Amino acid sequence: GADINACDIKSGQSPLMHAVESNNADMVHFLIESGCDVNSQSYSRNTALHSACGRGQVDTVRLLLKSGADSSLKNYHNDTPVMVAKNKKIADVLRGRGSNQIRDQHCVSVSPHRSSIT
Repeated sequence: GADINACDIKSGQSPLMHAVESNNADMVHFLIESGCDVNSQSYSRNTALHSACGRGQVDTVRLLLKSGADSSLKNYHNDTPVMVAKNKKIADVLRGRGSNQIRDQHCVSVSPHRSSIT
């Protein structure tokens, strides 16, 4: 079978990231149920959660968080998902997680567990 975590050679994006960017909720659900890595990072170090937050996809953000997405991972620009949130509703969903980086964005702890892209 196909590798559900295979990355796009050009961008380093996983199938989950492409599904989020295409607003394909069915595919997002399928990939998560199939055990994909919800915290994989592209070459720009964005995650599916960064993409969903930046696109205002509230339901997808909730699903990713429920599935173990790490809201403290930073991208190449040093932004966490809450920093790229398109609207207040997304930020509120992230705040519901109770993570400190949302209250004080300057004191963010970066997870030592980062997915490597080969």
